[in-house]
Amino acid sequence: MNRTVLVVIIAFFLSACATGAGMTQSEVKRITSDELAKLMLQPEATYTLEAIVTDAKSGKTSGEIIAKLKSSESLYDLKASDVLRLNQQGVDVEVLDYMQESNALAKQNYLAEEINKREHEKEKALKALKALNNERLLQMNRYYDPFWRPYGYYQNHIPIGPASRF
Repeated sequence: MNRTVLVVIIAFFLSACATGAGMTQSEVKRITSDELAKLMLQPEATYTLEAIVTDAKSGKTSGEIIAKLKSSESLYDLKASDVLRLNQQGVDVEVLDYMQESNALAKQNYLAEEINKREHEKEKALKALKALNNERLLQMNRYYDPFWRPYGYYQNHIPIGPASRF
């Protein structure tokens, strides 16, 4: 009898622990494709594709063209057909590789900055919430006395043991 009662009590407590009462899952904020398009870094080409082709045809080396691309900080959103067409027009593969790599790196850096900015805003809001909660707790516990005991100060000082009469 005692064993079954003990098993039922243990099962009850274990089931209470497994339910996760009071636990909340954080929501993942999804963005739409329109918002993603606004977030994505838009390509800016101050050094045009036509200028790259004319420089390649005029005999400039790929290092010179890449240096000009670096100084202009141009970004290109090239499709595979665009890359193939530029290669057929005489643009070196090194230049095309640099254009693709710099575009991918710029997008990654831009998105990382955006994520960091959002995380910083989230952390700032969380700190403000914690400060508000702490202030609320202080208001609630304004008259808290850490030395007060429900049965008086000597509650824990009553001698209990084989030598006591209790």
